[in-house]
Amino acid sequence: MSGHRKFSQLREQLLAEPGGAEAVAKARVESLEEIRLYMRCGMSKP
Repeated sequence: MSGHRKFSQLREQLLAEPGGAEAVAKARVESLEEIRLYMRCGMSKP
């Protein structure tokens, strides 16, 4: 088997770990903030 895994499988494994749900939630908040900042900076360019 190769090292390739689906994100959904990795997420399920992480959620099964103690504190996993909190880790996923924190990563989601951080990712959305980075996207928001990127979009804001991209919008200001001519």
